[in-house]
Amino acid sequence: WLAAKGGLSARGTVLREFGRFVRLVAERLGDLASWWVTVNEPGILASCSYLAGTFPPFRKNYAEFLRALGTLSAMHRLASGILREAVPGARVGFAHAYQYVLPWHPPCLKEKALAGLVSAHMNGFAFAGIPRDSVDFVGINYYGPNYVKGFSLRTARDGDPVTDMGWSIRPEGLKVALSHAWRRFGKPLLVTENGMATGDDGRRIAYIRDHLGAVLDAIRAGIPVKGYMYWALTDNFEWAEGFSKRFGLVGVDYETQGRAVRPSGRWFAEAAKTGRIPPIPGGS
Repeated sequence: WLAAKGGLSARGTVLREFGRFVRLVAERLGDLASWWVTVNEPGILASCSYLAGTFPPFRKNYAEFLRALGTLSAMHRLASGILREAVPGARVGFAHAYQYVLPWHPPCLKEKALAGLVSAHMNGFAFAGIPRDSVDFVGINYYGPNYVKGFSLRTARDGDPVTDMGWSIRPEGLKVALSHAWRRFGKPLLVTENGMATGDDGRRIAYIRDHLGAVLDAIRAGIPVKGYMYWALTDNFEWAEGFSKRFGLVGVDYETQGRAVRPSGRWFAEAAKTGRIPPIPGGS
């Protein structure tokens, strides 16, 4: 029904309905939460809906992309005001899916220049319209890099270790993402999403260890990272991939709906409990 009214292009309708939703959530759940994310991955939603055409309404229109980003920024500002008024002590932020963009051929000056432009475009637009005083923290979602090859973008380079999503594994990109957000906003940071789709739970543990290492590097560099959340607690519905990808610390049997904590879940629990990165079971 919202798409029929213009989707994210219909800013007045979106803000009216979203405002009602935020007020309801604040009323029902305000005593249960201190940290609030207003909008998750606005840049991804706008670009997939109106540039790539892979999310509803499946359009490719740059003007609509810009209007959608403006609407999403306005949604954040509206929600920030409502939450701060309705929930005493609420800490409000938004979550950005950081795009770590690298040249396919590092010596290629053209690809290096294009990588810089793509990064500025994909990350800069997502931050546009969000004033510093509207956030108490910034959430960073990070999974891996994009590579500029010629005039195209790839999610993996030949020879890179990849997840079951086909995404390259580059932990250092998480520190880059945190550094960027700290320079832009000067506010505390949370890693709100970081994780790996894999059928090999040992690789998942190594992935988390290496990305926690990048978080520690950022903290040692003076960046105020206040927390790290793995995506996801359980195996999940992964958009167009359906239930085929396994991200969870807890495995789900979709036939019986049974749940079982994986070794990675127990490993991560130990890290959270102790504040230290445990050794990998049976590994280095």
